[in-house]
Amino acid sequence: MYSKSGNLCYTLRLFEAMEKKNVVSWTSAIMEFAVHGSAFQALELFQCMVNIGAKPNEVTFTAVLTACSHCGLVDQGLQYFTQMIKQYGLTPDEEHYTCLIDLLVRNGRLEEAWDLVEGMEENHLNDGCSTGAIWAALLGACQLYENVEIGKKAAAGMWNEVYGLRESWRKRGHADGKPENLRKVPSEGTHQKASNKGDGQNNIAAQTFTFRELATATKNFRSECLIGEGGFGRVYKGHLNKTGQTVAVKQLDRNGLQGNREFLVEVLMLSLLHHTNLVNLIGYCADGDQRLLVYEYMPLGSLEDHLLDLEPGRIPLDWFSRMKIALYAAKGLEYLHHKANPPVIYRDLKSSNILLDKEYNAKLSDFGLAKVGPTGDNTHVSSRVMGTYGYCAPEYQQTGKLTIKSDVYSFGVVLLELITGKRAVDITRHGHQQNLVTWAEPIFKDARRHIELADPLLEANFPKKSFSQAVAIASMCLQDDPVVRPLISDVVTALSTLPAPDTTGLDSPFASPTRAPPQMQMSTEDIITSTKECQREVAEAIEWGSNSRTQNARSLASCGSSVGHPHLGLSHQ
Repeated sequence: MYSKSGNLCYTLRLFEAMEKKNVVSWTSAIMEFAVHGSAFQALELFQCMVNIGAKPNEVTFTAVLTACSHCGLVDQGLQYFTQMIKQYGLTPDEEHYTCLIDLLVRNGRLEEAWDLVEGMEENHLNDGCSTGAIWAALLGACQLYENVEIGKKAAAGMWNEVYGLRESWRKRGHADGKPENLRKVPSEGTHQKASNKGDGQNNIAAQTFTFRELATATKNFRSECLIGEGGFGRVYKGHLNKTGQTVAVKQLDRNGLQGNREFLVEVLMLSLLHHTNLVNLIGYCADGDQRLLVYEYMPLGSLEDHLLDLEPGRIPLDWFSRMKIALYAAKGLEYLHHKANPPVIYRDLKSSNILLDKEYNAKLSDFGLAKVGPTGDNTHVSSRVMGTYGYCAPEYQQTGKLTIKSDVYSFGVVLLELITGKRAVDITRHGHQQNLVTWAEPIFKDARRHIELADPLLEANFPKKSFSQAVAIASMCLQDDPVVRPLISDVVTALSTLPAPDTTGLDSPFASPTRAPPQMQMSTEDIITSTKECQREVAEAIEWGSNSRTQNARSLASCGSSVGHPHLGLSHQ
């Protein structure tokens, strides 16, 4: 856990100090070292685990194969893969194949990688799961090593996956364009179409740009145009000469194949998903080894810029702006979880990924870690633990099992940041205060202490009822047991019931981060009474949302038509 904050030594000391180590603690430690610069130490930990007789599980081997991938240990990776199957009787899943195939292609062993792909198909392991990361790794390696034969097969495989996902969403009414122009790739003869822009212009709505066009738009990627930087690359502000449009240009890191993976996932996701509270993908560039994405420009930047570590003298976000941002972010998640079919798990919700337009309307961005959710009778999808420490749900960190409730937990962390003005993780604080959720948990349980959660910069300028209700929602989203957490659709319902601001004398509520009119200071008795009332109201709102879904489902079954949501004004598409 601490390794994700950059303190690997402290992680090892904590792990060694544990009296009873189980498979979860071993696996967590191995994964942390595997993905944060100490892959050889991760493999040493695995060997210690085996030596003491602890039995590794599927997630443990995901961590081990990840370590091999980071170290470039091809033969060892193949040995661990065989050990997993033959010695421990475990069945490899999508993540194991992805790790191993990525490892092989990084080292030029494309034929062996393709044999593994065919093995997946023979065992039907690619049925019902996303293989986009595998195709992305193969395509990147084929370009690097100029292997046209496997490149054609990989391009066809990638395009067939796009086709299948698009058709699934189209049948549910969630895809735009003219799907009749999108056909399944029947043979290698359509490779050029599949690897470029398909059979028609309506399969992926995003425009294609040349590298020269985007270099011109960003003044050759000058530092003065740099507006953001993350794990996968840099983001620049640009100006398209053809349209006069101001855009954000994300240039992915060309080192390794990770950029190819993120690039293809983002293009696929944002081309098929369209919602007011998701950032709009305008186009992309795949010129040579350059991978760039072009988004609508969000002039106010990220929520993080306006909420955390503000410079002295800067006006903080008022309470109503914070709750509006929370509501709109929740609506974006609601679309991914309950409107898209199959559902999409965002997996990287955090304050820096929530962007704001000039009216402080929030939109989710950065879909490189997004994953197609479980379908049918499946309750979760297995995945390497990705995302950002402090925002990841505990069950996902421990087991690698990902559900839509994992996103709900992350939303709870963001909501808590909005309430407190504190970072999810801050190593400058002392002890348990370094982790925001750990610090807040005992306060949640004592209504008399809830006022301690309020951001001091708000100076108590918020309605006490709205504050208490927001605290109750955050507490429910942050439950350790994912079953107890509400659905994000219920969170939207609860947030929609928060009291609106008094707009007397204000031009536009929520439009600007100005101070709200002073509210009455809360006494201890007021806090307790208000909290109990709001906890009851939140529970009633969630119960109402659940009943509403049940009634809508019955109506759909009886009349076969879509039913609108009477409370939120949203249609069930």
